Amino acid sequence: MERRSDCNCGGTGWDPDGTTSTAFIFDDRITSNSAVAVTPIGYIITCGTYGGYFDHHVVVKCTNNIPNGMGINYAIFNNPALG
Repeated sequence: MERRSDCNCGGTGWDPDGTTSTAFIFDDRITSNSAVAVTPIGYIITCGTYGGYFDHHVVVKCTNNIPNGMGINYAIFNNPALG
């Protein structure tokens, strides 16, 4: 496993309701200078971040509606040079 000093790694969870392809991840470690990598759990669906990063949340958009109860793994990368 790679250890990165710029990764505030860790985070699993989500509670989508199955009616939309877009949702949010809220985490106090996310800033406007973050990069967030997402991986859906238990479903064959493609998701990625969409529309930039905001303080404490990121928008995630998937190719299909997000199944009810789907989980998501995410890792937050913050560049210390950007604050």
